[in-house]
Amino acid sequence: MSDDWEKWTFGELESLLSKIHEIDDTRRTAFQARLKNLHRLRYPLGFQSEKGKTSYYSASDIFQMALALELTQLGLPPDRTVNVLCRGMFATCMAVRLAATSLIKAPGGFHTEPDAPDQPLPMFVFFDPAALSTLMSGYDYKIAPDLDAAMNSYFYGGIGIVRENIANWTSGDIPRMSIVNVTALIDIVAGRNSSVDYRIDFFKRLMAWSVEYENSMPAERIEEYVWQYLESDFTVELVGHPEADVINLVCDSLTIDQAIVAPIIRQYLIAVEKANDRNS
Repeated sequence: MSDDWEKWTFGELESLLSKIHEIDDTRRTAFQARLKNLHRLRYPLGFQSEKGKTSYYSASDIFQMALALELTQLGLPPDRTVNVLCRGMFATCMAVRLAATSLIKAPGGFHTEPDAPDQPLPMFVFFDPAALSTLMSGYDYKIAPDLDAAMNSYFYGGIGIVRENIANWTSGDIPRMSIVNVTALIDIVAGRNSSVDYRIDFFKRLMAWSVEYENSMPAERIEEYVWQYLESDFTVELVGHPEADVINLVCDSLTIDQAIVAPIIRQYLIAVEKANDRNS
């Protein structure tokens, strides 16, 4: 593998991912075609592959390709995988930032002993795969991708959010939820047998990428994510709690600056109170 996380070739990328997914040597050509198909769908975002020219992959490209394969393993076809990840890039970046920060502090990654004191912080992305969506009546994600259940449910959170809400997520009309441990995926991609310095370099590059993306996000997109969190089933009932407590809870959960979150939460609480008044 390349010593430079910004100069990986397609061959090096394919070799790593085929090893992670235990691809049979006789099926490597088919696997390569699947990776190239993601490029044809313009993924990862910003990556450019030109025929006849060597394309180089950055740390963020490598991770994004690895994540796309995890969604593929969970049953999403390539076009839905790309739609979900492109639309959910903010959630991915937030999970990556927290996961990478934790791995920098615990560069050895996960241990076989679950109670080891220096374990990194598990961060997850989760969603409803709805893999039968192409067969569902009155729904075609190719015509109306904004209605894609996986896209609309794709979000992120730590072990606390997952542990507290897993029963609620799966106890209603939809008894399923797919989860990817982003921290573990980064840990695996970095190479668990690689040197500490090599791994930390990867973690720092991912953290820098995620911070850069977050800072480039338009304010309305961040507002959309906060509203999605507040209105989803992924959080406890917030109405009735002191505003300051709600702001602190959301800031801790989403790791978004309080100055950005506070006015959005105030709008949300006012809207809910008005709706409750009309229904009372």
